[in-house]
Amino acid sequence: MQALDAAAKPLDYYKYEVHSLPAMGETRQNLIDSIIDAPASVVDLSVAVVQEHRAYPLPRTRERAVRVAQGHMRFMPASNLRLMLAVADDEFHIHYQPSIDCKTGEIAHLEALLRWPAGQGTHSTEEIVRSLELNSLIGEVGRNILNRACMDLAELRRNGHPGLTLSMNVSAGQLADANLVMTIDQTLKRYRIPPRQFQVEITETMLAEGDSIPLFVEKLNAIGVATLVDDFGLGYNNLGVLRSVPVAGLKLDRSFVAGLGRNRRDSVIAKTIIGLAKSLHMITVAEGVETDVQARWLRRHDVTRMQGWAYSKALPISGIRNLLLQQPWAKKAFLRR
Repeated sequence: MQALDAAAKPLDYYKYEVHSLPAMGETRQNLIDSIIDAPASVVDLSVAVVQEHRAYPLPRTRERAVRVAQGHMRFMPASNLRLMLAVADDEFHIHYQPSIDCKTGEIAHLEALLRWPAGQGTHSTEEIVRSLELNSLIGEVGRNILNRACMDLAELRRNGHPGLTLSMNVSAGQLADANLVMTIDQTLKRYRIPPRQFQVEITETMLAEGDSIPLFVEKLNAIGVATLVDDFGLGYNNLGVLRSVPVAGLKLDRSFVAGLGRNRRDSVIAKTIIGLAKSLHMITVAEGVETDVQARWLRRHDVTRMQGWAYSKALPISGIRNLLLQQPWAKKAFLRR
């Protein structure tokens, strides 16, 4: 206990009085409670010290630090504070899933996917988004990813790929931002990207349950940005919503694509969704294409685009640059299939 008492004495660091939080044999929750009760200078100092070493400002506040310390996150053991630090240090990055034009065989589109390697493997996009939403951090990260993805697309457009399009997923938590559409519009203008070359993806669940979705989609349409419904056919099947919400396309869920050419039920469902999209003048995108059999079936039934490991996994921007350089050879191989 004498060691704990000695460690607890405040120290002077520049203009700050530093209070340590020593503990012996205490649980993680005990330590979190101690952080919550700590003087403001403790949290402020942690920011100041990191700023000094990083040489750039970190967007952290005491309120946000306390929110993280309260342990609302359910990401994985011992990573509550880690996610908050990842936001502050801008550790999130993007991988791009390329989509192939089914008629030309060219890479026509990139889907931006959020990635965070946190020392224990790269977490799935769904896990990251869920944790960010629980801690009201999704808006900040979403804006940063939007800006970076548009910057990457602008670079690709300048370097010989002016027709390439880009899409980003919007989560339910981001819809709480009343300025989201304005932010998208301003970002596209900043990088001189035509709105028709940017698409927003929402899930079928959001389409069926989100009261704010119709107005959100209408606002996007007003600035020239199209909306796609991701994972379509995965349980809600609320066809009536498609009549009232002016979306531009449907993404066929990978669970139906997996059985194409060998499972009659999957083939019938996929054909029905493709026919529905055609009748409503929508584009169709097939996800999770892994075999030549699936690819041939999709081309035969006039799907607009396809994506999956049969062509490429999601790649960082450097990998996309290399993939585009190989496109002339890849296109010939695609058309021979």
